[in-house]
Amino acid sequence: VKAQDKYNRESPYTEPFTITVKWPPSSPKLIEPANNLVVSPTPTFKVKTTDPEGKRVKFLIEVRRDGETKTFETEFVNSGEEATFTIPLEQALAEGTYSWRVKAKNEDGIESDWSETWNFTVNYPPSAPILISPDENAVVPSTPTFKLKAEDPTGERVRIRVEVLDEAGNVLHRITTPEVDSGQEVTVSLSPDQALPPGTYYWRAVASDRWME
Repeated sequence: VKAQDKYNRESPYTEPFTITVKWPPSSPKLIEPANNLVVSPTPTFKVKTTDPEGKRVKFLIEVRRDGETKTFETEFVNSGEEATFTIPLEQALAEGTYSWRVKAKNEDGIESDWSETWNFTVNYPPSAPILISPDENAVVPSTPTFKLKAEDPTGERVRIRVEVLDEAGNVLHRITTPEVDSGQEVTVSLSPDQALPPGTYYWRAVASDRWME
């Protein structure tokens, strides 16, 4: 570099500085969660990219919802390897739909372009159902009636699947309740063609909402 005044007189050149040109990592590839997937409040992200010089890379994950942006960072991985990051429980996401994108940064601090943008929806699942009857160790007829309920943290309507198991833990019958309000008691029974022979059995249940179907 040299300077010139209004009389076109030039200064001496400066001492030369050395610069190094390096290519950035490729724009990251998004792997998980798949676009438009329904996920838990602590989703796991999986991404990868390559660096033209084989440098190790880390990823900056940008998650957006309603104008709010959260940024998370992975550990360094080798060029071409998948990196994973799970949102910690103390930073669990609220229920709703989010967009996310990623950029990579290599060991020299050179950043890639942003990836494409994908979306996901966070859903808080219903609580484990409460088994009301029959009680533990109850004696029942061969076509017992089961009463239970489940609550959804956001008030979504729920379905409950009841499973009857033999002593070895094999599932013999599955019965799904109609969709009911969160916290509403519901009953289901085995049909005559599902009648159980004398013996000892177990029953359990799992609840789902509309996002889990």
